[in-house]
Amino acid sequence: MTAKQSYLRRGLLARIHQHEFTKAAKEQDAWESFLFNMYKESSCTKLSIDELYNLLDVLERGAQPIVKGRRPQTKKDGMTDKQLSCILKLWGDRGEDGLREFCHKTVGKRPLRLNSLNKGEATKVILGIEYMLGLKKR
Repeated sequence: MTAKQSYLRRGLLARIHQHEFTKAAKEQDAWESFLFNMYKESSCTKLSIDELYNLLDVLERGAQPIVKGRRPQTKKDGMTDKQLSCILKLWGDRGEDGLREFCHKTVGKRPLRLNSLNKGEATKVILGIEYMLGLKKR
């Protein structure tokens, strides 16, 4: 999402949350059920820009809800493909069990799959392997 799109989304969300219907629905704890019935989401932040425009039309003019557009992707906290390939390249053919044990000693997790590590843990594992192999000095 570009900076302009992000700015536009924030503006639309602000207009929606300042609308009288939204305030009244939130007071009665009906806002989430309203959104779920109309857009199959429990929060406005999960809607696309087109859906936010449509939601404003629904609130102001009584238009029909239209579900369309690309919804924003949730941020993925998992390790990147580059980190995974770096770990596998550095570790070489030492075996998966040894790598699991090394991960356990380094980050306190014994992962069944390396993809279950997050970015920070993957960085720690990479640095640990580099120190172990003597590629980096402390």
